[in-house]
Amino acid sequence: MIACIMDIIRVVVDSLEQLSTVIVAIMGFVTAMVVAKVTSGLELKKALCLKRVEAYEMARCQLMRMTNVYENILGCMAAICQDTDSTTIREKTGLLIVWFTQLATVLQQDRDLARIALYTELPRQDVRTLMNEEPKFMKAVRECAEKLQGDLSNEEQNDLEKKLKSAINTFAPLAQGELRHLYAIDEKLKSDLKKDRRLKILADGV
Repeated sequence: MIACIMDIIRVVVDSLEQLSTVIVAIMGFVTAMVVAKVTSGLELKKALCLKRVEAYEMARCQLMRMTNVYENILGCMAAICQDTDSTTIREKTGLLIVWFTQLATVLQQDRDLARIALYTELPRQDVRTLMNEEPKFMKAVRECAEKLQGDLSNEEQNDLEKKLKSAINTFAPLAQGELRHLYAIDEKLKSDLKKDRRLKILADGV
């Protein structure tokens, strides 16, 4: 009888040990799943924050390219208006055309500014006047540049230079307005980055 009872006890103990092993295995699996879920969530948040930072960096790089070209355009226009030497006016007019060609190339790469609109609201500006006047302005500049290369009398030279400077004085305020607008966008992006709590959390967690 005692031997039978001992056999039953051994079976129960063995069963409990096996059950304990199963429970531990299940708990380990559940813990691993919870940790994986939390970790993946943190990694996702980190990835999204990094993507946001990348978008801001790319947008600011694009803004730097655009502001640099506009600053050079305005500087070149100011130099032409202040110049009285026909030879250097011709050279500066050719340089102005080069800068506008560079501007067209930079503007074709403005997808980075469009992308940043997914993360923040950018300052708005009506660019219709600028877009309408720029082709007219460039046409006048190119015509003047071409004619300035020819043999001209002093009177013809002076008339062309006056025409060129008049066109510049008309268009310059539009270019200045666009440059101020680009500066405002850049300030907005810098302000957003400073105030973004998610980026601060990311920085603290690194």
